[in-house]
Amino acid sequence: MAFELFAGKGRGYKPTVTVTTSGSIGLSKGAQRILCPPDCKFVQLLYDVERKHIGVKPCSESAEGARKLRERRGGGADIAAKPFFHWAGVDYSRSMKGTPVWDDDAAMLVISIATGDDPASAPQV
Repeated sequence: MAFELFAGKGRGYKPTVTVTTSGSIGLSKGAQRILCPPDCKFVQLLYDVERKHIGVKPCSESAEGARKLRERRGGGADIAAKPFFHWAGVDYSRSMKGTPVWDDDAAMLVISIATGDDPASAPQV
């Protein structure tokens, strides 16, 4: 068996989202790329009570409920979501991580928090 050299650099761009115990939503670089173009700086947060899905929708700064998308130096972004979690009744006492799903019809990223499992395995919105 011959060894082959891996000469790649950086990280992959798999879209992942993390709901943190500090009350924020963390987007990987891959999730941020799916969510919005580079000039997108604000998002709206939506909640589907029945399905326990969070929607993250790109918007303008003047849109109702606009939240700032804080970009990280190494890539990806964070959204301060503690007030949203309190309003929606979302328990963020433990960190949840998974793969978001893009909903073309609603033009938003969908995150399932129904079980804390991989959101991609949740019913499609």
